[in-house]
Amino acid sequence: MRRRLLPAAGLALRLTAPGAPPSPILDSGPARPHNGAIAASKERPMPPSITGISHVDLSVTDLEASTRWYTELLGLVPLFGGRNEPYDYDVQYLMEPASGVIIGLEQHDANPGTPFDERRVGLDHLSFNVASRELLDAWRDHLDALGVSHTGITEEDNWDVLVLRDPDNIQLEFILLKLDADAVLGG
Repeated sequence: MRRRLLPAAGLALRLTAPGAPPSPILDSGPARPHNGAIAASKERPMPPSITGISHVDLSVTDLEASTRWYTELLGLVPLFGGRNEPYDYDVQYLMEPASGVIIGLEQHDANPGTPFDERRVGLDHLSFNVASRELLDAWRDHLDALGVSHTGITEEDNWDVLVLRDPDNIQLEFILLKLDADAVLGG
């Protein structure tokens, strides 16, 4: 699987590698039946473009602690927050000033306090793109200075990655892509 930078948000998206079998999402075959499935057709129109990901909301068990952790670790700046009474949760939105990446942290009243588990349906992990190996090394050094546990940098053919977990066990990555997205996409 390959990843491509989504320009507006700086997040990674998995793409099928050249020569690999078609993606079940991208091929022209029938859609898998489930709630909200796209009807199969011989010709599908191209979807309208998007400019990136607006924001990512993460459910947390302690909003105050998670807000402090994300602002200290990533240098995020609080945008706005408060109580969403109709849906029974408190939220804080944070933005990374240089990239514009926005992360919302939500503490739901009904959250039983169990840690995140990527084996359940939903989010698997959140990955932040970095522009150079020097910056990836700098993130490793930053995590070390803060005493944040991490995997160290793992080098792969198409990317180098540094993996850590937030206080609720959500996996975060800093990733350096080593492939040409234009070549992958044929552009």
